[in-house]
Amino acid sequence: MSSCRVVLHASLLFLLVANFFQLLHAQQVGPEVARHELLPRKVIIGTTMTPWYSNYPGLEQRLQQMERLVDEMVQDSKQRYGRSLDLALFSEYAVTAGKRGNAAEVAVDVDSQILKVLGEKARQHATYIVFGGIFKDEAGAYTNSAVVIDRKGQLVGTYDKVHPVLDPAVEGRPATFEGGIRPGRGYPTMDLDFGRVGLQICYDVEYPDGWKALGEKGADLVLFLTQSPQLTRPAMYAATHKYWVVSSTFRNNASFFEPGTGLVAAQIKDPAQTLVSEIDLSYLLLPWSTGLRNGQAFSEAFGDRVGFRYSESEDRGLFWSNDSQLSIGAMARQIGLYESPAEQQARAKQAQDRARGGQPK
Repeated sequence: MSSCRVVLHASLLFLLVANFFQLLHAQQVGPEVARHELLPRKVIIGTTMTPWYSNYPGLEQRLQQMERLVDEMVQDSKQRYGRSLDLALFSEYAVTAGKRGNAAEVAVDVDSQILKVLGEKARQHATYIVFGGIFKDEAGAYTNSAVVIDRKGQLVGTYDKVHPVLDPAVEGRPATFEGGIRPGRGYPTMDLDFGRVGLQICYDVEYPDGWKALGEKGADLVLFLTQSPQLTRPAMYAATHKYWVVSSTFRNNASFFEPGTGLVAAQIKDPAQTLVSEIDLSYLLLPWSTGLRNGQAFSEAFGDRVGFRYSESEDRGLFWSNDSQLSIGAMARQIGLYESPAEQQARAKQAQDRARGGQPK
């Protein structure tokens, strides 16, 4: 009997030690897998450039306008890619734009009418729908928010604009934020079925903190709902934090910005209102090298099983796999081209510090 206890205690001790080292290993390695080690994640996104400045037609007609734009993008997607959208994106204020008054007079509830109409459209086309508006929350406050509905028409979540514009004080009345809205309190990410998504709204573009936070949280894609048709700053954030940025605007342009380069991968200009493009969230950014030959090394090794856009002006390119069984990271290793810009820079810096005898002052 005592020998059985010894064996049992030894077994329990072994399991505890094994679990400890597994936990330690997990903490060292971390739960995240590098994007380029994941199999292809093709995502078709439709975005809009809609001049919502005209008089507000009422909620029912505005939702009908949005439905027609979703249908138009789905038709375009099927013609170009042979399947429906994964996500339809609308601009800041899409649901309430053109409605006159302060926030209390403009705000609507994310209620059964909005969810019924846009939720049914989401179910019809099996697509996520993301849209902006001035909304009243459960606490009675008003927010400038982006709302995410899933493929089954259910509410996924919302993002409240953290950096609203400060309206000046007028005739003795105190300054307010955009007619009386409450600033948001944080930068949530949402794990959709194709990847991790973050959101930013218009004036947020002037503040780098949110964009940085979304990068640190592992966002694959940031949706930028805006009135202002910015190019330089979204491009800078896409390049710096290495995620895709897709904008939906009122005018001038709506654009897809590449991770790591910030270059515009797809764009519409006035008077077009919709843009549909497929991107891959399992991408690899590679710097110039003699072996890469501006991307031709991949083409020669893998043919149409690989896709890329290489920029001679930026001396780097974005690469992705079209092979459902092979990641772009595995492809890069097969041909000996695996070093990313960050890895290349770190290796060079270590050599520089050794040569100078320490870090620069």
